[in-house]
Parts: sequence; C-alpha cells; structure tokens
Amino acid sequence: MNEQINESITRQKIDVNRRAERNRESLFSALELFLRTGDSVDALLKFRSQHRDFFPNDFYEQSLRLRVRGVPDYFVWYQRLLKMVWEQKDEHGTRLAVLLGLTYPSYMGSPGGDFHKEAQEYMKIELNAIKEEGVVGGHLLFRAEVVPDWTRGDFVYLCTCDFGYAVRELMRENWRARQCLTCRRHFIADKPANTYCGIDCAGAAKRKRDLKYWRTEGSEARRKKAQKR
Repeated sequence: MNEQINESITRQKIDVNRRAERNRESLFSALELFLRTGDSVDALLKFRSQHRDFFPNDFYEQSLRLRVRGVPDYFVWYQRLLKMVWEQKDEHGTRLAVLLGLTYPSYMGSPGGDFHKEAQEYMKIELNAIKEEGVVGGHLLFRAEVVPDWTRGDFVYLCTCDFGYAVRELMRENWRARQCLTCRRHFIADKPANTYCGIDCAGAAKRKRDLKYWRTEGSEARRKKAQKR
C-alpha cells in the first residue's frame, strides 16, 4: 500500500513538472520581473500579488517582515545569486544548486570559492529571522529533488515552487540569459542574435554607432565628396 501511495505521489509530481515545461514562456516572464523588482516593500508586495506561486508563501512572508525592518531578506539575496549565475560567475555551480533548491544555502562550496562570504551573509539573514520569529528561517526556503522516470528514461526535476522550474528551464537554454549591451539589464533573449533588452536600447545603440561613424569614417567620406565637387 505504501509503495502504491509513494508511486502515486511521484506521478503527480512528474505531471506538475510537465505542466511547468509547457508554461516555459510565462516562467521566463516572471523570472525577468523578479530580477527587475526593486527593494521596497511595495515592490515586493506587487510582485507577490502577480506571482503568488513563484515562491512559497512563507518565503514571501519572512522576506516582507525582514524588509519592513530594513534588513536584508531572502528575496534580495536570491536576486543577487541569480545575477551572478546569469553573468557566469558560478565556476563550481554552488549558487545554481541553491537556486534550484538542491543544496542548502549555508553550504560553503568548493575550497577557496567566494561563496563563503555569501553563505555568511545568508546566515545573517537567518539570525534576523530568528530574532523576528523565534524560529529558524531555513525552513522557509524551497526544496527540490531529482527522481528517476522510467517512462521518460531520464531523471526528472521536481520543485515545490515556480522559481525552481524557471531557473531549470533557463539552465537548459542558458544562451537566453543575456545582459543588455546598452542598459546592462538582465533579460531573456528570444533569439541568439538578441543583444538588447528592447527597442529603446537597440535604437540608442544604433544612434551611438551612427554618431561615431559620422564623426570618424563619415567625416572622411564627406571631405572626399567635397573635393570631387
């Protein structure tokens, strides 16, 4: 009986995973908005109202309590970790493992890695949570697992919130993780050729190139044209 129950639970989790894959574009949209969300209480409340399932409810609650007190919170810490992974500053994969919910954040990573300092910052957040609630805040962070799927012939990633699935989908197509050449904003590209986050930044870059040409090569071309006349 227990085996049947466990098998049923696993199957339900796999179905959730498949639905997450089908909703990839909406996950990417939420992930971009997550990175652009400011550090104010109102900004966090607005994001939560739009994406209630992106993080567990307790994760939001604890982040809000800490943010109201003006101290670092989980939301900001995860933003910083994701940006570092986005910019390929995660040589040992320790930050990515935390973002995927596969490793506890206090894990120190490989010897010599700068993740030591980040883990210490996380522990400060934990201490603030303890002072606020009298409980260890670590239980608020989501968990994930990897289970074998005989039907697929592969291992399946299962997470308790949309954020983990969003990071997993982006990891599969990591070429999409770009940083705009104009404003340096992090964005998810639709095509490999996309290097700007939007029309405004692309237009600004073109005007800059045109102005540079006008002042250099264009100047010489105009001089030669005037000579011919």
